Amino acid sequence: MKNNSFSIIITLNLENKSDGIIYVEGEESLEYQNNKYSILKICYEKSEINFDWMLYNYHVNNNIEKIIIFGENNEEYLYNKNEIDIINIKNDKINLEFMTDFDNKKIDIIRLNKYKLTDIQKIIF
Repeated sequence: MKNNSFSIIITLNLENKSDGIIYVEGEESLEYQNNKYSILKICYEKSEINFDWMLYNYHVNNNIEKIIIFGENNEEYLYNKNEIDIINIKNDKINLEFMTDFDNKKIDIIRLNKYKLTDIQKIIF
């Protein structure tokens, strides 16, 4: 998986919040014992997904393939929106493609593979 794209799955709790951590290291040595790894915290709250690098001691070169959001999500207006914006490191807003599945309470943000995990700061619904 060293250079493979990530698919990120976000599962919301009853308060429509979620957070998790992605840990990345070289996978081929014991350099992680010398703090050669990176940790990314991903949080969903109030119709935003925030990407916060808690530690960046290992160069991460992976792209994001897609993001899938599951959950009760009482914010039903998300299922009727026609655009989602991504804010990258340069503070540019870019419109994203997505699909909604109201019956299964699921949102798929698709075709993200042109973006590196390190390029994204925030996704806003």
